[in-house]
Amino acid sequence: VCKRWRNFASDPIIWKRKCLELAYHDINPIKSPSNPVLWYSLYRKLFKRENNWESGRVQTVDYLKGHSSRIFFVAIKDGMAVSLAWDRTMRFWDVERGLCLSAILLNHMAEEVDFLPKKWVVAVSFRMEFVHVYNLREGNSKVVLASPKRVPLNCVNIGEEILISGSDDGIINVWDWRSTKLEWILCATQDFIYLLKWQFVPDTLEIDVTKPPTFNWKMDAPAVVPWCGCLAGKGRSVLSNCSSTGPICVVKPGGNVKFLTEPGQGVDSLKGFKLLTLTEQPTFMDVDDRFLLIGTKQGKLIRCGFDDTQLPLVE
Repeated sequence: VCKRWRNFASDPIIWKRKCLELAYHDINPIKSPSNPVLWYSLYRKLFKRENNWESGRVQTVDYLKGHSSRIFFVAIKDGMAVSLAWDRTMRFWDVERGLCLSAILLNHMAEEVDFLPKKWVVAVSFRMEFVHVYNLREGNSKVVLASPKRVPLNCVNIGEEILISGSDDGIINVWDWRSTKLEWILCATQDFIYLLKWQFVPDTLEIDVTKPPTFNWKMDAPAVVPWCGCLAGKGRSVLSNCSSTGPICVVKPGGNVKFLTEPGQGVDSLKGFKLLTLTEQPTFMDVDDRFLLIGTKQGKLIRCGFDDTQLPLVE
């Protein structure tokens, strides 16, 4: 019986299915191993990673050095990250290697960043009423998109062809950023918009306004409908802009970072546990399948890894 069971359990199809189940909610799809026999090893790795996430066991804590003052924005996608700091620099990172791939000195204080990691294209919004789109692979060349109403821009989100920006007057500008053509001007709300992103649902915008609740606004139907995904912020310093499928991260005063996986009506009612205590004061963070990035007031970017494999930084 044991030998038959061992032969049955050695079938790669079983471990392939298990891997797909564990990685179902991953932001990035897993890559098939070159040899089907390796599905079992990949399953063990994914299983350990998921256990570390759920129990808050951080495997690596490293510092990505580069900024000299307070980091106020961090975003991570597909193993790449962008950070903004008060030293007026924007840095583009390879998160796994801990390597700064590009650094740009900005002439003005930026508001927010979004980027296409595979294309090395970064969009930066400014309070000075314009958006810069940088192509980091082509000598940091940039495209400038100016607000037609000369209104300060608070947030930006970029896609393969379309870029959207939100402003103080509740207007959403929709651009073809390659040709710099302004495609649409959408009146979304009377309040200023401070968070804006494409939904996974086609032709849908997710808008987070200053007054609760959060709204969805569909471009094909001029209507605003309530969205129940907003959280009341009680006693928190920062609520990260994490992925919808991943855990929610909250920084509480005093430097305690908590992992919260079950959203409720407010932060106090969320179920979580203490992840780690920092000596630096955290200011902003983001998370993907493998890493938690935390920007600090001291200008340090902290990389917390949950894979059992040790990932040394590139010096």
